[in-house]
Amino acid sequence: MKWVLIADDHPVVRQGVERILAMDRSLRVVGHAGDGWEVLDKLRELPADVLLLDLWMPGPHGAELVRRVKKAHPSVAVLVFSAAADSLIAARAIRSGAAGFITKDSNPGDLIVALKRVAEGGRYVHPSVAEAMVFDSGGGGDELPHHRLSDREMQIFLEMVQGKSSKDIAAALQITVKTVSTHKMRLMRKLGVGSTAGLMRYAFTHGIAC
Repeated sequence: MKWVLIADDHPVVRQGVERILAMDRSLRVVGHAGDGWEVLDKLRELPADVLLLDLWMPGPHGAELVRRVKKAHPSVAVLVFSAAADSLIAARAIRSGAAGFITKDSNPGDLIVALKRVAEGGRYVHPSVAEAMVFDSGGGGDELPHHRLSDREMQIFLEMVQGKSSKDIAAALQITVKTVSTHKMRLMRKLGVGSTAGLMRYAFTHGIAC
């Protein structure tokens, strides 16, 4: 029996995943978390083998949250569960310590396979994302602008497209508002947009809005 902690800020997603996992007797949901702080609290309290993690929740999130989880709980396998089928996001999560990456439009059976594989010490990347990672790794002329963002710039980009203010982003990432503004200016220049609305359109166009 493998114990799974489900982390997503949408209750309907958490409940839906729990129903899917009930189809397999070798997996048991040990708890739910709705933000990054709750993830860290629950992992201290509950005997989880696998963390099914939505990257973009309130509180600590993204690659930073994966790193925190692996530092504090190295035996917990992290399977990223993302609405964004983006190879760059997947690669950064895996470099940060995640054992796998699966998209939210995957078949229920694939989710079960992925959870069991990472729980047993293996790796899993959604096939379409894995293919993109292979072809994107060459860094040729087709590289997309957001592939040039640093990890911090990507965090702030995704916070912004979720409607967060600079003050809220600063509080969540434990940095100053001035630092947020500096990163915002740099990432907008790299993406070639001049407004928050432009960032929204960019995220939607490239399928990276979560």
